[in-house]
Amino acid sequence: MMKNNYYRIVLIAALFAICIATSSLAAPPTAWEQNARMGPGINLGNVFDAPDGEGSWWKGTVKAEFFDDFNAAGFKNVRLPVTWQKHISETEPYAVDAKFMERIAEVVGWATQRKMVVVLNAHHEEWFKKDPNGQMKKLESLWRQIATRFKDVPDELLVFEILNESDEKTINAAKTTEMNERILKVIRETNPTRCVIVAGVGDNDKHLVKELIVPNDPYIIASYHCYDPWFFVCGEPRDANEAKWGSEKQKAEYLKIMDPIKKWSDIHKVPIYLGEWATSTKCDANSRVEYYRFVSSQAKVRGFSYAIWDEGGNMLIYNRETREWNKDILQAVFGAGAANEPSASVAKTEEPKGIGTSPASLLNKALQEDRAGQFLGGIFVSGDGGKLPYRLYIPKPDTNTGKLPLVVFLHGAGELGDDNNKQMDHFPRRFTNGENQAKYPCYIIAPQCPKSDAWSSFPEYPASAKSSDKPTNATRLAIELIENAIADCNIDKTRIYITGLSLGGEGTFDIVSRRPDLFAAAVPVCGIADAEKAESMKSVPFWVFHGDSDDINPVKYSRDIVEALKKAGAAPRYTEYKGAGHSIWGKAYGEPELLSWMFAQHK
Repeated sequence: MMKNNYYRIVLIAALFAICIATSSLAAPPTAWEQNARMGPGINLGNVFDAPDGEGSWWKGTVKAEFFDDFNAAGFKNVRLPVTWQKHISETEPYAVDAKFMERIAEVVGWATQRKMVVVLNAHHEEWFKKDPNGQMKKLESLWRQIATRFKDVPDELLVFEILNESDEKTINAAKTTEMNERILKVIRETNPTRCVIVAGVGDNDKHLVKELIVPNDPYIIASYHCYDPWFFVCGEPRDANEAKWGSEKQKAEYLKIMDPIKKWSDIHKVPIYLGEWATSTKCDANSRVEYYRFVSSQAKVRGFSYAIWDEGGNMLIYNRETREWNKDILQAVFGAGAANEPSASVAKTEEPKGIGTSPASLLNKALQEDRAGQFLGGIFVSGDGGKLPYRLYIPKPDTNTGKLPLVVFLHGAGELGDDNNKQMDHFPRRFTNGENQAKYPCYIIAPQCPKSDAWSSFPEYPASAKSSDKPTNATRLAIELIENAIADCNIDKTRIYITGLSLGGEGTFDIVSRRPDLFAAAVPVCGIADAEKAESMKSVPFWVFHGDSDDINPVKYSRDIVEALKKAGAAPRYTEYKGAGHSIWGKAYGEPELLSWMFAQHK
C-alpha cells in the first residue's frame, strides 16, 4: 500500500510538472491577436486620472459591479487612466505609494477576473510633460514599479500604455521616440511579451502618421485619440451647422482621419487602438447616437480596437450611480445599426471554416442542404499546400439554368485576416439582391488575403508604382482558386469578371495583368496600378473608379493607367468623383449602369 501511494505521488508530481511546463510554453498573444481581443472598450475616466485622486473629480468610488455591467454590455476592454504624480515621491528612488498601487491592482483584478482586457497607463503626469529631460529617470522608475507589480497578470488581460497625450510644446517627435524606447526597455525587464501601447505627439492622428517611429518590438500597438469635429463633440456649437452631425459630408470628413491611419497601420504592420473618443451629453441626441454608431462601425471594419471616453459626467454613456446605460447609444454601438453602414458586413457568413474545401464541395453542400442563394465558406488548399480562406456564392436553382458568369471580389486592406468573414465587410450587396440575381444570376468568389500578405506588391512605392515580377502568394492562390471554381462549377468561361476596392483594386489590376485570358471585364475601385503593364491588360474592358481627393491611394495612379490603356489601343471607362476621398466604393458600386455594363461583356 505504501509502495502504491509512492508511485501515485510520483505520477501526480510528474503530471503537475508537465502542466506547468506546458502552460509556460503557451505562446503569448501577438499584437494583432491582442488588439482583436480588446475589441470595443470603455474608459473609466475622471477617477484615478484625477490628480487629487479617486472621488475628487467624479464624486464616487469604483465598484466591482461596474465591470459586470461593462462585460454584460459587450465591452471587451477597459482603459484605466491613472495619474501617479501625487502618489510617487519627489526624490529617488521615486517610490510609489503602496496603498495607492494596491488600490489600482484591486480594480485591475476586478476587470481581469471577468476576462476583460485592462489598458493601464500614466495619464496627467504634468511633472514629466513639463520637464521630460529632467524627469525621464523618474518616469523610468515609475514604470519599473508598475511593470514589476503587474508582471504576473496574464499578457492577454493587461496592456501597458506608456503616456497619455504628451505636450507637444515640450515633447517633440524625437523626445517621443526616446521616451518610448527607454520606457519599453524598462517594461521588458519584467514583462518580455506584454503588449505596450505607444502614441505620437499628443496622441494626435497627424503626428502618428507623419512622425511616430515604432520601437523594434513585436508586441507594440499604436494609439490615437479623436474628438472631431470638436465644436459638435464638446456640445458647444458655434452655429447651426455644428449643432448636428451625420451628413455624408461630415462622415467623409471623419474618414479623412481614419483612413490615413489605416494606411499607416498596413504599411508598418502595427495594429491601432482608438484610445479616446466620445460626444457630450449636450449634443443633439439623434446626432450623438449616429456619431457613436458610425465611429464604432468604422473602427470595427478597419480592425481598430477602441475605448469610448466616459467620465461619469459631461460625456457619460453609463450612469455609475444608477448603473444604467444610455440604451440608444449602446444599441448604436452593439446593435443592428452598424449593419446598415455601407462598409459593414452585408452577407451571411455564418458557415464555419473548413479545411481543404473545394468549390465543388461547397456547390454540393448548397444543393443538398438547400443553401443556394447565400455565401458558404471554406479553405482552398493548393497543390503545394498553400491555404486561402474564401466565400462562394451559389445562385438559387431557379436562376441557375445553365452556364453562369463568375464575379471575383477582392477586399481592401482593412479586411486582411483569416477569419473568413471580414472580407465581406464592404461586399456590394447589389450583386446578391433578389432583383439583380434575377437579371444577372452569377457565382461570386470572395477570397481573404492574410495579414502577412497583399493582393499586389510595389517594392519601390511611393517612388514608383512598378509591380513585382512575381505575384504575391495570396494572388497566386486566388488565381488557382478561380481556375478550380471554373472547373468545378457550371461557369461560363467567356463571362468572368473581377472587381476590388483599395488594396483589392490594386489586386484587380495585378491579376488581370498576369492572366488577361481569364477575364471578360474588370472594375478596380480606388486602386494603384503599374501603368507599364497596360499592354498586357488592353484586351480586357475596364471601368475604373477613383476620387480626386484620395489621400490614401492618389488619383494619379488611376489617371496614369487609364491613359496608358488608351495609348495601348484600349477604350477603358473612367469615373472620377470630384471632391471625394478614398472611401468611394459605395458610390462606385451604386452606379446605375455598372451591372448592366459589366454583365454585357463577353470574351
